[in-house]
Amino acid sequence: MIGTPETYPFFGVDLSNEVVDHSEVDPPVATGEVCRFWRSALQSGPRLIAVSSHGFLVRHLTETERQVTFAAAPGVATELDDGDRAVYRVEGDLDPADCPQ
Repeated sequence: MIGTPETYPFFGVDLSNEVVDHSEVDPPVATGEVCRFWRSALQSGPRLIAVSSHGFLVRHLTETERQVTFAAAPGVATELDDGDRAVYRVEGDLDPADCPQ
């Protein structure tokens, strides 16, 4: 499920999920820099990362930036991607060194 922190804050029934909202973070502009920025900020796994082109949880990533930063990373499975929203399951560490230059 994808929602906003206000409408559905991703907490489970027992409130055991840890949710971090990165929607107010302003990443760099260039795609390679965006990739390195988010992979550094979200490096340790395992976890789910929800991304929306509307800027919820991880702010303002284009489809290309989402592909390069998350979907193309080793150990990342795409759980959902409908163009506007995506959820990635990250089983390992995200390595910023693997981002394009």
